[in-house]
Amino acid sequence: MRKIGQKKMQRFMKACHDFLKELGARPDPDGWHDYKLDTIFGICRFKITDGEFCYTLFSKFDEPERVGPPLSPFDFNPYSGKWNFHITHSDVEVVIDEIRSSIARIVADPVWNDNTIQYPRLIAELEAAGAFTPEVLSDLCTSMDLDPDKILDIVHRADTDWESIKESVK
Repeated sequence: MRKIGQKKMQRFMKACHDFLKELGARPDPDGWHDYKLDTIFGICRFKITDGEFCYTLFSKFDEPERVGPPLSPFDFNPYSGKWNFHITHSDVEVVIDEIRSSIARIVADPVWNDNTIQYPRLIAELEAAGAFTPEVLSDLCTSMDLDPDKILDIVHRADTDWESIKESVK
């Protein structure tokens, strides 16, 4: 097995740091890992190392029981949560692309996870779809203990918020 040259290893390590930050990873204060990243399965932690014979990125899910598709139990250890990359390919760019694309598949969409965006969106889309029929409005009044004007005010505010959000998220 051939050793990996120092320049290739430095390029690999810099690329890992860069793309993890681009994906939204932040420094991990736990002491061993370099970064933590919000994923569709919860937090995943990463440690970038400079191996002698292979490119290595250690990663571990905090809650392995939450991990599912697009990953399979063959992609990671379902007991420990470890999802490590040990790659010996000679082309560092191929290695970087492979790891980046693997991680990008599981990154949480910050817009999707932001309730201050999604709640007004849901209410505004329900209004646009005509969901607030007189029957539904009557049921909402009963369950929320509000009069129709107050509920329609909430719907109007949500619609206004959603229009502002759409302009700012573009």
